[in-house]
Amino acid sequence: MTRANKMGMLDWMPMPLTWNYIENIRYPSERAHSYQITMTCTALRNLGVNPTLIVPDRKLAPPAQEDLLTSRLTPDFPILRLPVIDALAHAPLWLSRPAYLLERFTFQRAVHRFAIRHHADIWYTRDPWMVPAFAQLGRRVVLELHDASGSKLKRLARIRRQIWKYVVITSGLKDVLISAGVLPDDILVAPDAYDPNDFTNMDDRTAVRKNWGVPDNAIVTLYAGSFYPWKGVDLVVDAWPKTDPTAHLVMIGGPINELTRIRETVRKRSISRVHCFNMLPHTEVVRQFSGADIGLLPTSPLHVVGRSYTSPLKLFEYLAAGLPILASDVPSSREILTEDIAQFFSSSESQFLSALQRMENTGWRQRASARAKVIVQPFTWRNRTKSIVQWLQSALTTL
Repeated sequence: MTRANKMGMLDWMPMPLTWNYIENIRYPSERAHSYQITMTCTALRNLGVNPTLIVPDRKLAPPAQEDLLTSRLTPDFPILRLPVIDALAHAPLWLSRPAYLLERFTFQRAVHRFAIRHHADIWYTRDPWMVPAFAQLGRRVVLELHDASGSKLKRLARIRRQIWKYVVITSGLKDVLISAGVLPDDILVAPDAYDPNDFTNMDDRTAVRKNWGVPDNAIVTLYAGSFYPWKGVDLVVDAWPKTDPTAHLVMIGGPINELTRIRETVRKRSISRVHCFNMLPHTEVVRQFSGADIGLLPTSPLHVVGRSYTSPLKLFEYLAAGLPILASDVPSSREILTEDIAQFFSSSESQFLSALQRMENTGWRQRASARAKVIVQPFTWRNRTKSIVQWLQSALTTL
């Protein structure tokens, strides 16, 4: 709720809320969505909301990935694990799809049984397939949408009337919902965010570069994230042999099969000055940003999820680290980035090389770095979550 102060401005007055966050994920996990959900629930708790994260009781990551889990964040909110048939834990690759469908079905049933017996002010999820499990009981459903491509768009058309409010991470997703008949007032655009605490203890630049095997005088472009084709890293790797000899590309991420694919390309083509590293725990990746000069965001315009729907965590983290950004010229990037902190390129190799060459200007990079640290300041997890809570509280007062 709000109240007017003596200056006529509006101050936010928190209203106690119970908030069930339902997500069909292995939690904690090494994946970005697990981290994003953790940071959201943590921010909710810090704002005085009472969130409960409800997830399936699934086997966690293999021992080799345990150090990547978000459990290192020590969540201070309740986590409820509902029983499911965890067929994915033992299914071979060729049975992974039916195993996932079985797990999802049993989680839907478990959530439905839970929702019959429990109430909350807000029932929140990122998964359109979970909505009917509690919406059919008259629960107040908020869907946070990160993608509307393929089957998800068809799913949204079927469940649209069961959803009370939508939170989306880009204006492109809002446009899709409006074209599907959702009222604009029922949609909040809330881009992803960063944690300022991650940038208070950065690693030593020289030590990071030594670990990478990169000389001190190199201009380092860093990519941290996944290597799926829609992320656009293939164009960059293919073009790298034509870059300046002082230019080095450092890539940190996964999953392992995609990392292996990129490494094979580098090996077969004998591409020099490209350094590929396995996925690291989130806080360790961020600390290594001190070794880079440029943050890379090469999102492919050929895929709608990258072109219009994505709001990458690394975008905000690059900015928080003071990295000017070399970005694919797609609408999702333009929602946050401006030409005083980024150089844009199209999907052609020549355009990429020209943009990288422009970034070799040391004076421009220094000015862009200073500007990046200013622009990113509002995009914290606390501010993002607060805007969602305020918006929903305002809607609740009109019911």
